Amino acid sequence: DWNTPAGRDIIWRSRAPAAAGYLARLLVSADLPESEAPRLVRALDFHNGDAKQAALVSILAASSEGRQWIFIEAYRRIDAAALAARPDLVEQVQAAIPYSKGTTIFVDLVAKYDRRDLSEDLLDMVRTDPVNPPGIRALQQLLAFGEQQRVTAALAKPDQSSNFIDALGLAGGKDSIALLRQITEDLSRPMAVRILAVAAMAKSPAGGSELMGIIQAETLSKDLLAPALRGLLLSPAPAARAFAEAKQKLLPPEGGERWSLEKLLSAKAAPARGKAAFTKAGCIACHVVGGKGIQFGPELSEIGSKLDRANMLSAILEPNQTISLGYEGLTVELRDGTQLIGFVSGESETTLSLRTIGGLQRDIEVSQIKTRKPMEISLMPAGLDAAISSQELVDMVAWLGTLKIEPKGELDEKFFDGESLAGWSGNRKFWSVEDGAITGKYKTPVVNSEYIWSNVLVRNFHLAVDVKLTPDDRNAGIQFRSKNNGHGHPYGYQADVGAGFWGKLYHEAGRGKLDWNDNANKAVKPNEWNRYEILAVGDRIWTAINGTLCVAIQDPAGEKSGHIALQIHGGPAQTVRYRNPTLTHNPPIKLAGMDEVTLNAALPSEGEDIRPGGLPELLAASLHGSPHVNIDAPNGTYTLQLLLYEGWRSRSADIVIEGKTVREKYDMFKEQGVNFRNGSLLRHTFTLTDSNIDIEIKGPLHLGGLILSKGEGEGSTSTSIVKAAADIDLRNVLKAINFGDSVNLSIGGIEFAAARVNATIDGVSNSAAGDVYAGEHAQQLPRIE
Repeated sequence: DWNTPAGRDIIWRSRAPAAAGYLARLLVSADLPESEAPRLVRALDFHNGDAKQAALVSILAASSEGRQWIFIEAYRRIDAAALAARPDLVEQVQAAIPYSKGTTIFVDLVAKYDRRDLSEDLLDMVRTDPVNPPGIRALQQLLAFGEQQRVTAALAKPDQSSNFIDALGLAGGKDSIALLRQITEDLSRPMAVRILAVAAMAKSPAGGSELMGIIQAETLSKDLLAPALRGLLLSPAPAARAFAEAKQKLLPPEGGERWSLEKLLSAKAAPARGKAAFTKAGCIACHVVGGKGIQFGPELSEIGSKLDRANMLSAILEPNQTISLGYEGLTVELRDGTQLIGFVSGESETTLSLRTIGGLQRDIEVSQIKTRKPMEISLMPAGLDAAISSQELVDMVAWLGTLKIEPKGELDEKFFDGESLAGWSGNRKFWSVEDGAITGKYKTPVVNSEYIWSNVLVRNFHLAVDVKLTPDDRNAGIQFRSKNNGHGHPYGYQADVGAGFWGKLYHEAGRGKLDWNDNANKAVKPNEWNRYEILAVGDRIWTAINGTLCVAIQDPAGEKSGHIALQIHGGPAQTVRYRNPTLTHNPPIKLAGMDEVTLNAALPSEGEDIRPGGLPELLAASLHGSPHVNIDAPNGTYTLQLLLYEGWRSRSADIVIEGKTVREKYDMFKEQGVNFRNGSLLRHTFTLTDSNIDIEIKGPLHLGGLILSKGEGEGSTSTSIVKAAADIDLRNVLKAINFGDSVNLSIGGIEFAAARVNATIDGVSNSAAGDVYAGEHAQQLPRIE
């Protein structure tokens, strides 16, 4: 029987014309095991002529319901002439194309059958996936259809321009390069957009060649020379890199003098800023980290487990010294004159598979290759220290060092059996197990606190446990890394429990209050179960309640090992219950939805500030002491956004714009949600008639930045909590200023001009008592991702 495992295997192997018909019958059979379908589809590629076309027609003639992908694969392979001979199939076939939207198959079919009516779908693909093959191919097809006007319209939209610029750079054709060049020469566009365009030109060999010509002719704007050369330094084309290396001597290094390797290794690093430096340097265009980026060079998701800081720095600064196995570059020239550069990802007698810039896979027929030559230098660009500052390089390497093979942790199965106090010691008069929970109970007032001790020694660990205290105004706690003084009383860390104490960290019988904050206030559910988590690794300690980070502390002086003990505090009658405890030794560093980098960023800094960058940096650095700001601007309607942050306590002041008090007694702390994680924003729309925007804050508020945009309407005022960059309106921005001592700051592609106190920048002048950074004077830093 031909429709058996053995029979299907024979048909799959056969190249006889009749086998094509049997392949079609198998593929439309409802009994075909799903796992066998892909190889049978591929087997059709080994058939030719009328037999193959007839087989494809029979597949298309069958119902596509439940097997659309097979239908699409047949559609890809059939000749237009064979399909034209069956007009009855055209409607069914045409209806199937949208099923593959979002894939390169969709683009192939749109091109093959000239489906210009699906151009809007191609635009959607570019918007949603500009740096991967489907989006790039979609853009190339739009340009092939002559849809430059649609692409130009998308480039004019602030929320779409960056995606289309990325895709144009990776597409690299004549039309793409022409559009990018138009953007670089358009003085009406924001400088940030022009910089993106000039960097995108350098992403393809043809674009890089065009860019080199512009630089040689000295027709490139001086403001774009530095980003152009830095883009060429990241080019995979050796000629472009050599050109940029020669020309970069004309530029001052980013951030000042370049540091020696010894200084780079000894410098203090801020890993929390390293990810931003990684993106700024363009590394994301060639490397994948955590599933994000483009797979061209080696994946770096676990690089911290493979290389130390010294080797990472050497690999970055001297990439030609060591080339990773499998990443030796190859230059290929085709018979039509096309030149390709990339890595060999596969090879057979008939096909060479080359991974080219942008992570694109290019399958080349061996018969079309004129020459192929191994490259003597690495495709990893040299000169990275010209693209980012030395400090940013230090931060980036420190961040890469945190990307390690994640420990799975070791769950302690014997910590609590859920039924008894086996493995625990304490006064059984007060401690028992009730309904699966370790329960401490006072029926009458008791003078001293009581503890029940686990016999498990902990060092690096994660503990999660549900805690319920009744009534909630009593007190309890979780001792960890603690020692028993021989009388049942502990010495060591305590994660506190109880109204006014939830989420605080105390050092019992020792140093007292360690991290005494109110982060848990809104997270706790009084008189109900609350999920308490403690993560302790080395000298770093974090706690969370119900998914809210409460404690983040680095304590070199603290205990590194000890035992866990559960407390019921001395006092009136009360009951505390601890249920569902799980103890994990050597855990992954994750808590409250945060990874290690984010958790480290929440730790207080010692000595030199470790600043978070981006939006947190914008809020943290600010003017204070009755800030007064004036902005030169032509008359018209504007929207002004003021960004403020309070890191100490509740303070308020009136905010006056153009002589009008738009908000009385604006309390920063309340407006940012009564916590030190978020910032706040005041948005005011108005019509200017005197060519000067006057802003007065009549009191001790901290003004971190402002954004001036084109406005609509008049006289509206609103406020909002700033939890992320998405909470800020970055449309139609005319001016963006960050106050204080931060520099080189951008959010959402918008560059913020730095303005220190009592200075004038970009037509914006300010006066105030001074500028301040939120990490100073015991103030807390914002914790915005």
